This record gives sequence, C-alpha cells and structure tokens, in this order.
Amino acid sequence: MNKLASPFSGLMGGLSFQKRVWLFSLLILTTLLATTAYDAWQWRQQRLDDTKVRASSQAVAMDEFIKRTLQAVDLAMRGQAAAISRLGKRPEQVPEEVAGLLSSGMPDFTKFFALAVFDARGFGVAASEPGLKRDISYADRSYFRIHVDDPTHGLFVGEPLLGRSLGKRFFALSLRIVGPDGKFLGVIMGSVDLKFVADYFAANLSGEGS
Repeated sequence: MNKLASPFSGLMGGLSFQKRVWLFSLLILTTLLATTAYDAWQWRQQRLDDTKVRASSQAVAMDEFIKRTLQAVDLAMRGQAAAISRLGKRPEQVPEEVAGLLSSGMPDFTKFFALAVFDARGFGVAASEPGLKRDISYADRSYFRIHVDDPTHGLFVGEPLLGRSLGKRFFALSLRIVGPDGKFLGVIMGSVDLKFVADYFAANLSGEGS
C-alpha cells in the first residue's frame, strides 16, 4: 500500500540535507517563539485579571472608607449643631462656648477633618483648628448658600474647594443650625482634607496601604 505523502514531506524531499536541517531548525524556532508568545500572552492576561480583581477589591474598600467617613462626619456635625442650638444664643454671641464645643466634641479622625461654624450672615464664628478668618463672609460658598436657599435641605456634600483661611484643598459637608424656636442661626461645616484622601487612595492603589 502506498503511503500518502504530506505537502511538507514533498517539500523536504526536494531539498538538500543541509537545507532540510536549516528549514527544520527554523520551524522548531518558530514553534518555540509561538509557544513563548502564547505563554507571555497568558501571563499578561493573568496579570490583567489579577489587576482587575485587586482594583475591584480596592474600589470596594475605598467605597467603604468614603461611606464610613461621611457617616461619621454626619453624626459629628449633627451632634455639634444640636449642642450649639441648646446654648440658647446666636453663635456669634458666644464664640468661646462654640469653640469649646467644637474642640471637645471632635471625632477621632481629626488628622483629615475639621469643623467650622458660621453665623446667619456667613461670617466665621469658631473652628476646631486655628486659621478661620472672622472678618470675611463665607455666605457665597455653596455649603452655606444651600441652607439659606433651602431650609429643608439636610446634609450637603459639596464640590472640592480651596480654603480661604488655610489655603488647603478640601471638600465640604454642611448642616443648617437652628435654634429651639426653629430660627436659622447659621451653618456648621465639616471639611475633609483632599490631600489626605488622595494619599490614602494612592497608598491603597500601590498596595502600600494593605
């Protein structure tokens, strides 16, 4: 019975021994390169998959961090607003007492968070850290205007801003302060340091925070 010859065997049969060795070596080399390239592609895909999983986990962790931060800030600000309301006077009439409340009632994350109180006109009354300017009005700031324009608005989370007092970039959260009679007394604002948040996220993304 005649054996069927493959096109490859026919090609090899028409070549000299030296050329057949060279062609065979070339085929082996090509196969090895293809195998290496495939392995490299698989390694790259695995790395991409691992990166996606890690990024997803980090995104969840960051989301939890933000949620916990906002909840803690909200609770701290509500407690302070209620305490200021119970003073029975306008904040600007008792700035030392307001300052005492802010310094004694701060949560345990003061390294990136600060509180400030503004009177009904938008002027600074007191803050949990030094530097608040009392001789200028902050009434044009979105974190203040929202509570003047909409008395029913709850916690406000604003856009990133550049602080007028300390020159730091921050994003603001604020609540309306009302007296026992419901009269508007001013606004309490919590500032979250953007540099701290950026550093925290960068450390987690690079794996340093794990």
